Amino acid sequence: MSIHIIIDGYNLIRQSNRLSILDLQDIQLGRDALVDMLAAYKKVKSHRITVVFDGTRAPLFSQQRTRLKGITVIFSHKGESADTVIKKWPVKKDKAPWW
Repeated sequence: MSIHIIIDGYNLIRQSNRLSILDLQDIQLGRDALVDMLAAYKKVKSHRITVVFDGTRAPLFSQQRTRLKGITVIFSHKGESADTVIKKWPVKKDKAPWW
């Protein structure tokens, strides 16, 4: 059964030894590595995956929502945390179970 996995990107990056080292070098390296890892996981499990990042640290000229390597990437609005975006997620409209 396919599920929808929703992730707070920076929280996961900072909990991973490998990703946090990349993040300290360059925040974009940490984000890219996370998306690469999630894309590899998606190939195996075929789950729908959304990663939400705090928008205050978004790359210049980034879109609020985009798809990279089959992963939906969302940057929250300025002044809004990824946690807030995730808490507001319209779970009832999501057809797949989510985690």
